[in-house]
Amino acid sequence: MFGKLRRASRELGFWNAICYAIDQALYARLGWGGLTRYRFYAQPVPDPPERPLRMGKQAVRALELGDPAFADLPLDDDVLRFRFGQGAVCLGIVEEGRVVACLWFCFRRYHEDMVRATYVLEPGDETAWDFDVYVAPSHRAGRTFARLWQAGNDYLRGRGVGWSLSRISTYNQPSIAAHERLGARPVGQATFLNLGPLQVMVASLRPWIHFSWKHGGPILEIRAPGD
Repeated sequence: MFGKLRRASRELGFWNAICYAIDQALYARLGWGGLTRYRFYAQPVPDPPERPLRMGKQAVRALELGDPAFADLPLDDDVLRFRFGQGAVCLGIVEEGRVVACLWFCFRRYHEDMVRATYVLEPGDETAWDFDVYVAPSHRAGRTFARLWQAGNDYLRGRGVGWSLSRISTYNQPSIAAHERLGARPVGQATFLNLGPLQVMVASLRPWIHFSWKHGGPILEIRAPGD
């Protein structure tokens, strides 16, 4: 056990490793809670590339609730209804009739589906929330991921969006490193402790500390950089 903790400490940092061990004990072993740590990021929407990637056999289209293409994705009906119920947009990469990648956006606010929280995006007209970027295992070695983000950035520019906000688990250091290489900037962080019906949040953003029981959760304002 101590060997695993030392390896996790080297990969995640000491405090993240401790929190990750607690999270695994609560969720995987006991099955009645978890300790989730998020870092919030703002990623600038880039100008159109001089040489856009060619789509080849792939095409981009917006997917709607009830679209049979969702059968190709690891999402159940309850999750889809929750996301579309808050006005989410799903862009999919389709190849030979199958969805091989997708990217989700919300605007103005996002109701978290992993913990009890709502994120309000500011400034509302110039920001989006991106989440659940998925690429099928068979397409992770090619250009599908880059094409997906090219399509996503085209979509955001068309709406006048300059920043895409998101949250990344601090336990996922490769994703954090990848976002920072693309110019993403940290704009806050929050830790959620769930023990059965009790949730406790401690954050670098207002309301700083929040307690909830069974229902409800904090409302956090996630703001894009001003420059």
